[in-house]
Amino acid sequence: MPVGDAAQPVPAPRPHQHALRAQRLLPCQRIGARAADLDLHDVGVRIVGGQPGDGAHAPRQPLTLVPPEPAAGGVAISVTGSIGDYRAGDAIWCELRAPDAFGQALNRDVLVPLPAGRFLFARLIGQDGDALLLLPLTPNARPTSITSPAWLAQASRLIRAL
Repeated sequence: MPVGDAAQPVPAPRPHQHALRAQRLLPCQRIGARAADLDLHDVGVRIVGGQPGDGAHAPRQPLTLVPPEPAAGGVAISVTGSIGDYRAGDAIWCELRAPDAFGQALNRDVLVPLPAGRFLFARLIGQDGDALLLLPLTPNARPTSITSPAWLAQASRLIRAL
């Protein structure tokens, strides 16, 4: 029979495909929700070992590691080239700070808006009134001062694939 002929029989799906699909849907059906309505952040990863200083050990009681959740209104930085402590492929989640909360980001890495849609990612090393003193993460960089930025985003979580 030629390829693409309308009379060509459609291969029957393998039985295990339907079983897997049904297993994925069953938890949703039990609680009367669609999969898109579920909050997957309530699901954690079971911890099976810890690494104190003297080797890996099983936990004494069941522990769960909850996946990270970005802060409301946060921003992220996708690292495309290694700089400072960050490697290409890293994702840095940041929490937005208003000018009255800039002091909370002292000695932390921050993203600061610059004119013409540019940004500076640097360490906040000082604040003098409305001026921020920032140390870029590149080696041998000189501190730079930014006056009256509307906001800054403080690095709060590093996501790195191994």
